[in-house]
Amino acid sequence: MVRAADDYCARPWCECRTREIDHVTPYAAGGATTRANAQGLCRSDNLLKQTRRWRVDTDHDGVRMWTTPTGHKYVSPPPPGAAPPSVLENHLRRLLEVSRT
Repeated sequence: MVRAADDYCARPWCECRTREIDHVTPYAAGGATTRANAQGLCRSDNLLKQTRRWRVDTDHDGVRMWTTPTGHKYVSPPPPGAAPPSVLENHLRRLLEVSRT
């Protein structure tokens, strides 16, 4: 689901395709395995996020703040969960409705 929703890496200005799925708040730090705490990243940004002094925080609206080791902050938009349903989501919904009848 994350790969279908996040075509491109969640780090601001990265134009790479999503290759890995990651917790925004790390599982080891108490982050839940939920869509709200999931993001699609390219491999290099997933590894970068795990290095010292990089942080990614999410506010209550799902906006993510990336903080670099130098203290610069960059915002990435919330995941498209609040966006209108995609073609794929509509197709899956129709399949579920048909299977229930």
